[in-house]
Amino acid sequence: MKINNIAAWVTLIVSSSQALRISHHANTTLEAFDKVSKHNLPPPVPPRPAPRPPKEPYLGLYDNADDDAWNKAKCKGANFVRAMRGSDRDAGQVFSPPRDSAASEFENSSFDFAEKWGWSYSETIPAVDFKDWGVNNVLRDLTLSDKCAGWGGYLDCLTFVHGLNQLADGKREHDPAPYDVDGKTYRTSGAHYRIAFDASKGVIIAMDRASPQSAGKDIQPPVQGKELPAISASSDIMWMYWKMYGDAAKGPNYFLSLSITNEATQKIISRAIRETIADAKDFPAWGGYKFDTDTPEGQALLGTQNAQAFSYFLLQHEATLGNLYISEVRVFRDDRTKHTGANLLFIVEPVPANGTEPFAETLGNIRDMFAKLKQHGGASAADEVKVAAKRPEDLPAPKALIVMPRPVPDLFSKDPQPTFLNLYPNPADGEFEKARCKGANFVKAMKGSDTEAGKIFKPPRDSAAGIYNENNVDDLVEWGWSGGEAFEPDMKHWGVDGVLRDMDSSDKLLAQGGDVRLVSFMHGQSKEENGQWLTIDDQRYEHDGKEYRYTGAWYRFAVDEINGLIIATDRTSPQDIGGKKIPEIVGDDLPLIRAFSDFAWIYWATLAEQLGGDVKNIHYFMSLSITNELTQGILSRCVREILPGSWGFPDWPGFEFDTSTPQGQAILGTPNAQAFSYFLLQHKKELGNLYISKVRVFHDANWIAHTSLLFVVEPVPTGTSPEKSEKPTEQGNSAAAGAPVQERGVPAILRLRRWWNRAKL
Repeated sequence: MKINNIAAWVTLIVSSSQALRISHHANTTLEAFDKVSKHNLPPPVPPRPAPRPPKEPYLGLYDNADDDAWNKAKCKGANFVRAMRGSDRDAGQVFSPPRDSAASEFENSSFDFAEKWGWSYSETIPAVDFKDWGVNNVLRDLTLSDKCAGWGGYLDCLTFVHGLNQLADGKREHDPAPYDVDGKTYRTSGAHYRIAFDASKGVIIAMDRASPQSAGKDIQPPVQGKELPAISASSDIMWMYWKMYGDAAKGPNYFLSLSITNEATQKIISRAIRETIADAKDFPAWGGYKFDTDTPEGQALLGTQNAQAFSYFLLQHEATLGNLYISEVRVFRDDRTKHTGANLLFIVEPVPANGTEPFAETLGNIRDMFAKLKQHGGASAADEVKVAAKRPEDLPAPKALIVMPRPVPDLFSKDPQPTFLNLYPNPADGEFEKARCKGANFVKAMKGSDTEAGKIFKPPRDSAAGIYNENNVDDLVEWGWSGGEAFEPDMKHWGVDGVLRDMDSSDKLLAQGGDVRLVSFMHGQSKEENGQWLTIDDQRYEHDGKEYRYTGAWYRFAVDEINGLIIATDRTSPQDIGGKKIPEIVGDDLPLIRAFSDFAWIYWATLAEQLGGDVKNIHYFMSLSITNELTQGILSRCVREILPGSWGFPDWPGFEFDTSTPQGQAILGTPNAQAFSYFLLQHKKELGNLYISKVRVFHDANWIAHTSLLFVVEPVPTGTSPEKSEKPTEQGNSAAAGAPVQERGVPAILRLRRWWNRAKL
């Protein structure tokens, strides 16, 4: 028993010792672990940072094109502009060798002819959503669909191929199978054109193009020369498919060239940007940089390989499409963050009335033009009858000042959509205030005496009277101007035919049975008497022993002397275009007679003198299709100031601004309006005290809408002028003299012609 107790006691002591050792070891281990955990482990992972903002798309400019490449493209583009704006015979001269007609031999061919030459097409393309091209926002801004038909949009997206098989993964492989035409065997070139069409909106989008000439070089042996198909130009392929739409096709109104990879084109675009913005580093986002095609930069862009097909499309099919031309090019980058590319948007418009570049059909000796005025009238003053020209208060009421919802185009409708025009960005405060101040001075000058009007000039003058009158036709000739009267088109071309009818004015030209005369003046000639082309930059004229360069400036305007209306349709002054020449034509090198108001006055006064009309019979001015960016911005700000939250310009009858308001005065001070104030204030002696009382702002009815202005002319209310020394206006010619507006006389033969023209309708 004792032994057992001793054994148990020993066991207990041993167990306790082990337990103590284990406990000590455990404590030592925990302390060591705690020491390691505090000092030797890597630091904990920090919280995840906020996600980085998405990378902004960026595309730097490429190297500049060298002078040879630049000049070649510029020359080609200038020829395209002349060809598109000229006659079919003129257009034929851009070909080598020159042709009597530019008309395409495929004008009446169907796509069956292309299939005969080995072409086929399918709706298989890699990207059916134009977001993948980075231009979906661009298309929406143009009120176009941004997806292909069958994929939620209505763009017909096609791939035209010349001997290519489309693989399942979207890649292509050359199909070497030969084809026979008229007993001769040809090899396919491997060419392809990826094109999207929306005929109802007049849009053609070139996404990817490789011509037979280009692709055929990569075939072994190469397909070149006589082995190429008879139809190979992308313009011809586009035309044959475009014809399938028949009467549903509108325009065209736009061309686009996407994701440009042609190195020569990239360099020319980059140089065009740098020529305009010397320190430019990159391509702009949409809406891009704008280049008018009457500038060297715009013409160089037209001459690039990515643009040429669109000019050919228009000039070779004038018989079907009418006289259309590319008026403007927009350069911009797409919105992709990877593989960002340069893009070109080409805006197509009808050639302005009497606005063909050569002017050869209508422009000539100004003396001859004025001499022919007598053929249209010539009644004596004794035969006058009274004409009730529509009073300003009888015009359709202006639009109510209510913010209308932005129209959303029906992307699946093939019917014409309503036209609308977004407001432009506001100008800087300084620019707006400068225009308002100038307009306020115009109002004061028109309402005041001739002496007061003279004070708005710099330096101030004792009289505002102009130095030109109806007897200054010789001055126009001596200072290098040519001119002529046009015989097409009617005013529907400008989208204002409905406006003119509302004003009780004619909407057709004299040659079409209407009352409107369309007149053009140009500083220089585009053709010699033998029909050969002339380059404005190479022309010179002399005045008082000094040699001057022609500027190429032009003024085109319409006149309805019966209803007292002058319409400025298209104007580019010698100062504006001369400043773009190299070297510049400025200052004393400009023609002395150069203001539009002087041209309008000389024609208006001569018309009244030769036809026995009343020079005081002026009721309205209009400025159409406004493209001046400063004017666009000021008009937009005026609309926003009277209608906060508005987004677009109204259609006719537009918004009305009284010229006693800051907005109305700012409009009078814009580049597009100033000439009309000068017309009135510089000829108070002949016109009496007339002033612009109101301005209507509206957009025209064309599919590609532009802003237009209507200026209402009225006699200055009695007692407005602080000076009483002015000679009173003659009885029967001014409401201020106690006679109603309808008492302004017009020759009986002109009134009778107007009545007869309307009776025939």
